[in-house]
Amino acid sequence: MAKKEMVFSLAEIELPVEKIAELVKVSVQQVQEWLTGSPDPAR
Repeated sequence: MAKKEMVFSLAEIELPVEKIAELVKVSVQQVQEWLTGSPDPAR
C-alpha cells in the first residue's frame, strides 16, 4: 500500500507517470491503473 500512496503523492506534484513508475519501481501501466482507479487484479 505504501507504493500506491507514494504514487498519489508524486502525482499531486505533477510528476510524469513514467518518472513515478521509475521511482516507485512499478510499471507505468500499474501507475496509470492506480491513478485512474481501475481495479488491481493482483490484490
